Amino acid sequence: MTKDASLRFQDTLTFIRNSAELTNLVRQEICVSIMSEFPRLPEQDNAKYNTLSEGMSISGNLGRGVKSGNANERELRRAIFLLWSAMGSARQMPLCAPYKTNADAAMTLAPPMLAAAYREAMRVAGLTLSHSGLERFLIALRDDTVNVLKTYKLLVGGNKGGAKFSNPINAPPPPPPPPNAPPPDWTNEAEYFIHYDPGLDRVKIDISNHDYRFASLRITACSVPAIYWQTVPQAGAHPCDFSHLLGTELRGHDWMFQTQFTGCSFVWTMVNGVYRVMHVSPAGPTVPAYTGGGKALATRLKTQGRMENAGNAVLNVFGNGDGNATFNQPFQYYELPINRGAGDYVTIFGVRHQDDWQFYFQTILGANIARDRTGRFA
Repeated sequence: MTKDASLRFQDTLTFIRNSAELTNLVRQEICVSIMSEFPRLPEQDNAKYNTLSEGMSISGNLGRGVKSGNANERELRRAIFLLWSAMGSARQMPLCAPYKTNADAAMTLAPPMLAAAYREAMRVAGLTLSHSGLERFLIALRDDTVNVLKTYKLLVGGNKGGAKFSNPINAPPPPPPPPNAPPPDWTNEAEYFIHYDPGLDRVKIDISNHDYRFASLRITACSVPAIYWQTVPQAGAHPCDFSHLLGTELRGHDWMFQTQFTGCSFVWTMVNGVYRVMHVSPAGPTVPAYTGGGKALATRLKTQGRMENAGNAVLNVFGNGDGNATFNQPFQYYELPINRGAGDYVTIFGVRHQDDWQFYFQTILGANIARDRTGRFA
């Protein structure tokens, strides 16, 4: 390794470590992650280190006609390249898009654009390369939820295992419990792994950590299984009897997660201080989709649905095109259309503050957050 290669790498780490972005602890953790990704030994890692440092060379890589900028701007170029290279290397080498695109942009951006590009690289690195940065994100998601939802895109994976209770297709009503039997447990929980995926530009909340090598958090949360409309007990034929819903009880944890919405309805009740919720899909694995789609399903649940394990309480409904949520008047439901093929989806999750649950939604249309269709609805 040449002295120039070593100095270039170390000087860039010092620049990142001493910059004003994020907190000191987060910056330190970012630098530690970078150093762990680009060690000098053994020989194959040494070659990887040299290749990286050569890529950081401005004289050897600056785009034609691009001004290198002053000393600080040149440091910004090297830092942007190093940050995106480290984040991409955590996934695979050689770098794949968009890591490589963002890294290469460090040598093609005009000097006035470098500061903003560096802030963005540090914002993403703070979630990708730093456990403390990811913890700060989770605290902000809890305490400043709407602003976070208008800035960061979420992608939540579902719990395929379902709840402890079942809603079997065409099953008869369950037999009455034996005398003195304990009451049924309507809770359902799962371990979720939280990490940021720069390739998708999503904060992923999933029941698998996908062997991600850098920052990842693990929390236990209330998990709401998505069920098909025809698996609701005693639903019968269309338009269906939805007066026997069995909701998941929200207790024991501070978060509630469930898979994405592309036409489903989220329903809930609150009886004697206990929230029970359900995620009902208009699709079906064995029969056609619910006639009229998500909007018709939401309307039926709103007008006829009851939560059997909440004393047959009337439902609150937040569906696709219809609902009766009353906390925030513009958000009684999430709007049509949701084009699943174009990458549209809605995330709905809950946060418990003391003994009260708050429900939020975020609408993603293609690659963008629909900020006017994102907020708190209950």
